[in-house]
Amino acid sequence: MNGAELRRLLRWYRADPRSWRARLSDLYGQALYVVIVGGLVVSAARTGLGAVVTAAPARSPDVFHWVTVATALLVAALLCRMAVVFGPVLVSGAAQSWLLSSPVDRRSLLAPRFFALLGVGAVVGAALGIAVAPPVGLVGAPLGVLVCAALVDAQADRRGAAVARHVTTAVITTQVLLLAVLAVVPDLPWPRLAATTPVAVTAAVGAAVASWHAHRTLTALTRGSLAAGAEIASATATATTWLDPTLLTATVVTRQARATGAVRSVRFRGGRLRSLLRADLTRHRRRPLGLLVFCALLPVPYLVDRVAAPTVTAAVHVVCAYLVADRFARGLRVVGRSPALRRALGGSDTASTLPHLALPTTAALLWTVATAPVLTPAHAVLSVLGSVAAVYRGATKPPMEYSSPLLDTPMGALPIGIITRMLRGPGLVLLAAVVQLST
Repeated sequence: MNGAELRRLLRWYRADPRSWRARLSDLYGQALYVVIVGGLVVSAARTGLGAVVTAAPARSPDVFHWVTVATALLVAALLCRMAVVFGPVLVSGAAQSWLLSSPVDRRSLLAPRFFALLGVGAVVGAALGIAVAPPVGLVGAPLGVLVCAALVDAQADRRGAAVARHVTTAVITTQVLLLAVLAVVPDLPWPRLAATTPVAVTAAVGAAVASWHAHRTLTALTRGSLAAGAEIASATATATTWLDPTLLTATVVTRQARATGAVRSVRFRGGRLRSLLRADLTRHRRRPLGLLVFCALLPVPYLVDRVAAPTVTAAVHVVCAYLVADRFARGLRVVGRSPALRRALGGSDTASTLPHLALPTTAALLWTVATAPVLTPAHAVLSVLGSVAAVYRGATKPPMEYSSPLLDTPMGALPIGIITRMLRGPGLVLLAAVVQLST
């Protein structure tokens, strides 16, 4: 059985037994819901941005151009890093067991996923290009296809995947440094853009060549390279379905521990408080992501202060302070969400959780001191208190409860208990941001 016959058989098994009218009706309802919700989000975003621009002091428009370009490149690099983690060509567990182990044409089997990936890359590239400047969208679409094809080539080789990770890390670091430079230096002149048509034609030719080569590389994708991101993708889908991020974080922690391998055991000496603090510091020394987030978010308040009103800067500041404190709350989350671990540590629950609050509090305080020139003292104090309280609330929330009552609204039935449990922590940050905007 070749790949075409196998795809026809799979389509026959997966065929929807409903009539085309019923399927079209469901599609219409889903599209209407997306349009209504998307329209509300876009309207709210435009209203907020209009208020920010109206309240902002007079600034040079070059700052907006530089910040937009750096942000677009940063988002593109983060998306590429996510694509490297997930594949980017992803095959589910059932397909790995039943299809990839059979003697079928792997290129024809993976071709639909490959072309769908190229389509997503073209749409994302065009969107980021239009965000920078409308003419740049002509260049962004082929560049998105080119990057996706290069990531597929990297997936076929273990060394290529490592190179892709290093390149995306370098691009992310470069854009963060550029944002830091824009936050402290005087206004940089924005260069005039040259004609985009020749660049778009060149990018289109490069994208076509890269796509042809990546399509030929599909036969070299092994079962191991295709299954590398299946675990994290399955955990992401499950966490999204059940609205429980802890299902994803547990998988991420397991992968990190597996990658770390064996470590040297250390006996903590001293009292209970000292031992708990040393254990929390050891977690972050082995995975220093919190320090990277700390440094990456430093230029954000300064950039916002250059292009927006002071109250907007204060609102953004409390959100960034929460992100910094949350990255240093790994030990607090582990202890706060594990009754068995708290029983093993002994003592009361408060005596086990409060020592792990010292590190996120210190991180939020130091980050606020480093960004204090753009805040008033009252806003700085509220940022520290609001971010630390939100981190503590989020880290100590009980497991998700799915038996909550439903509330009938014009938008449908809403599970109030689940929404309240999800907003425990982030909801407090939102409240603190509203207070910062109103003072």
